[in-house]
Amino acid sequence: MKKFFSLKNVLLFILILFIILHITPQLSIRTHLFVTGHPQTAFTTQMNKTKHGSESKNVSFYNLTDPPTIKALDTDLTTYKVVRIFFLYFTVYHGNG
Repeated sequence: MKKFFSLKNVLLFILILFIILHITPQLSIRTHLFVTGHPQTAFTTQMNKTKHGSESKNVSFYNLTDPPTIKALDTDLTTYKVVRIFFLYFTVYHGNG
């Protein structure tokens, strides 16, 4: 009987999971929020695409309706930049405006 949890199968599973979690801008933002320590916000917040001066075909910006708060800095993490690379989307925090 073959081993199901071989290195090849585990790596394939991780690759497929990574692709699924970055296939849309919304999933990319939710994944970013979850991984950076805001799991409740990742599951509950709504997001709106916004217009921004440096927006292009492969770059878009999203505002969160209920953003996570950094208490030590007393600031909300409101705006996120989503970059499309090939067919995957990657998210970084952009700022509050």
